[in-house]
Amino acid sequence: MRAFTEWAQLLPRRMAALDLNADKLAGVKPSTVRELVERCTACESPEQCEWDLRQDAANLAWQAYCPSCPRSGFGRQKKTTRDDVRATVAPLDRSVAQISA
Repeated sequence: MRAFTEWAQLLPRRMAALDLNADKLAGVKPSTVRELVERCTACESPEQCEWDLRQDAANLAWQAYCPSCPRSGFGRQKKTTRDDVRATVAPLDRSVAQISA
């Protein structure tokens, strides 16, 4: 049971490591968050994800196995950088800022 509880926190921890605000994203794009949760819970590598987050959350190795790799279409076409992720999320951040104002 402990493993399941820890694995349930992998997505929020990964998003935090990428400087993504899960609450803001959920407010603007709830369907995207649902898709991420579904992909994360179906992941075949939760132990590896947990290990990578604990050892070096900034390491991009997770993109090789993560079904929710934050690329357009969530594919695994190429390694993404933190700047790629921020560029993908930037329009969402602007939308949240407009809604909050």
